[in-house]
Amino acid sequence: MNGQYETWRDSLPRTDCWTLKNNTCEPHFHSSIEVTYLLEGEITGRINGTPYPMQAGDVLVCPSYSIHQFSSNGDSTCVIMTAPLDFIPSVKKGLKSMGFAAIHASLPPDHPLKHTLMSLEAACMSRTAGDVTLKGYTYTVMGLLMDTLGMCPISQGGQTDFARNVLLFLDAHYSEQLEVDQVAAHFGYSRSHFMHLFSGCFGLGFWEYLNVLRCRNAAMVMVNENTPLAEAALRSGFNSLRSFYRNFKQVFGVSPTGYLRNMRAR
Repeated sequence: MNGQYETWRDSLPRTDCWTLKNNTCEPHFHSSIEVTYLLEGEITGRINGTPYPMQAGDVLVCPSYSIHQFSSNGDSTCVIMTAPLDFIPSVKKGLKSMGFAAIHASLPPDHPLKHTLMSLEAACMSRTAGDVTLKGYTYTVMGLLMDTLGMCPISQGGQTDFARNVLLFLDAHYSEQLEVDQVAAHFGYSRSHFMHLFSGCFGLGFWEYLNVLRCRNAAMVMVNENTPLAEAALRSGFNSLRSFYRNFKQVFGVSPTGYLRNMRAR
């Protein structure tokens, strides 16, 4: 697991909506609002360290820059919408001072949110829908959520800001020779308090998170740039091949050479 900043998601100019089986993903964040509506089965969402068990008919809203992940409890199907705030400027303006009073709710079967999301998905899948159509559906979804979940003034600071700031910092510096004390001091915490906050936010330890970032970068470098293993490891922040091999296998379940072999066979 990690809390990777999905820069590619933030590069999308319009709303996107799709149906997903067995939603399972590692912790990540982006500036787009993400809405998950569960059609069938059971899943658990975790936002900024707080778990939200979901059943069919439940909706979960992930605000901008919130760390979120999902795990499917058996077979499940959900519909997901991601909406860049720049695409819905009226909502963006309102969310500068107001936030959702709740982010999770169980909706009645006749609630119009499900139908609106399914219509939005069909428009996105058609690849012919224009911005006006997508904006209309997106505004309708957001309006329904605001009416259903309620709105309240935003409180500044706290765990959400900590999570966002730490992830942005580590995403920029993971290839450097970081130490926990150094990172903790950067954010004004003692080592023990920082580690407690980190594990509480992300559900994993600092080094586990950092090694996943490094392994993912090494994998990308090896595949896309045809870089030797030793160079990919060094560029990604590992100071020894032994450490690189051990952590890579923990993250991907296969050695770096096995990973390359599998990727080239596709």
